[in-house]
Amino acid sequence: MAREDLEAIADDLHRDIEIEPPISAIMLAEASGLTVSTPNKRDARVRGVILVVDLTLGALEVEAQAALHYAQWRLQRERARADDESVEYLARALLLPRESFRRDLRKTRNVKSLQRIHTYACERFIEQRILDLASEVAELRLVSRW
Repeated sequence: MAREDLEAIADDLHRDIEIEPPISAIMLAEASGLTVSTPNKRDARVRGVILVVDLTLGALEVEAQAALHYAQWRLQRERARADDESVEYLARALLLPRESFRRDLRKTRNVKSLQRIHTYACERFIEQRILDLASEVAELRLVSRW
């Protein structure tokens, strides 16, 4: 799915739920009507209206896992193609909204500093989101030159 379409899904969801950063994937899931369950065994996925998370992981990995499973559920609900790249991109866009993250990037590019602002996002998501938005800016510059 095109990145701009994934950003639109995330933007619409943030607007509909009226949630501001820092954003928790678990809070997003609950606000969307999913029930969050924590089984005793290592198991994570969306079953019907239940988002199952594995609490044996660290807190940020639980959030990353929940974001990925929520993104996959959301794409399926939108009847969109839920390939791995789209799921991962949407998960990052959900936890790190484009406009607020761009604003934070103007202040710092330090991952640790950004993580103090976006407390539910793991370093891997923050690093990749920086690249997501940097490539978007590079594409815009390239298009505008022609």
